[in-house]
Amino acid sequence: YHPHFVHAHIAMPSKEQIEAYIAEHSIDKSLQSAIASMVKEGLPDNPLEVIAAKLLAMAAPAGAPDPDKFFKQVDKVKAEQPDNLCAKYLEKDYYASLSAADRETFYKCVRTGIDNPDSGMGCYAMTPSDLTQFKPFFGKVIGDYHKKDPACALEHVNDWDASGVGEGGVLDLAKLGMTEPISMRVRVGRNLAAFNLPGAMGKEERIKFEQTMLPAFDKLIATEGYGGKVYSITPDFGTDGANPNFIDDAKYQELVKKHVMFKDMDADLYLKSAGISSDWPYGRGCWMSDDEQKIIWIGEEDHLRIMVMKKGSLINEVFSELKTMLDLVET
Repeated sequence: YHPHFVHAHIAMPSKEQIEAYIAEHSIDKSLQSAIASMVKEGLPDNPLEVIAAKLLAMAAPAGAPDPDKFFKQVDKVKAEQPDNLCAKYLEKDYYASLSAADRETFYKCVRTGIDNPDSGMGCYAMTPSDLTQFKPFFGKVIGDYHKKDPACALEHVNDWDASGVGEGGVLDLAKLGMTEPISMRVRVGRNLAAFNLPGAMGKEERIKFEQTMLPAFDKLIATEGYGGKVYSITPDFGTDGANPNFIDDAKYQELVKKHVMFKDMDADLYLKSAGISSDWPYGRGCWMSDDEQKIIWIGEEDHLRIMVMKKGSLINEVFSELKTMLDLVET
């Protein structure tokens, strides 16, 4: 045979096959993210080269680069983006001192801050233990971020006592001249210690986490004043079969427009580089109460984002409602 004759008989893929291939490999989303990142940084004279470099960075393997090569990038980011806390506190000697395994994990934690120089924080722990394992780095970043309370980098203390704030714990915006009700939102992030953090989770773990939370949502649904429903964009539960809470794209887009659900994370270059948007849309969804004032996001930047939203002027009411809901979820 002749190879040219063989190739001549290979059928071209259909339009539907091409579209499915592009969607499966997130080609269009990656391209859009690269363009958006370029525009955010400015309009360069060599746009195709910049876009190509960003696409290559997104496709690069997660293995840690050697110190000399990596810190050429880091030093450039430090010089050009002094507000990037990740780059600010990255030290070559510390990076080089890590074992091969620890260096690979640490690189995953900091990669997005170097891939995306205009990041503010630019780093994510991959597991809860990373905050301790890499404390010489994370301690400085967290302390700098919380300038008014740098000690929180050493020990975090939950304090829900608002009695000393405002007038006996009452925070009334009307007393500041805001006579019309305003939209208020108070939220917290929560992560379960039994799971990797979002940047290190695989598809199966994301599904398992969502399934693990279902009894907690059932408890909320059965509680007076909550009710509601779970909306999931996880296509299926793998070997466990169909997802009973799955919604189609039209419903998802409706919830996004209402700010009930978060946007497509796979289109976010920062989250993509950190591994947080991996396996989209598996393990993602939300629960919303009947009155649409209480919402819990599943599988965004934290395992859970728990929030209360309502119109009014008393911030302390929203704060108290959030604490009550959080206690229900945690028990």
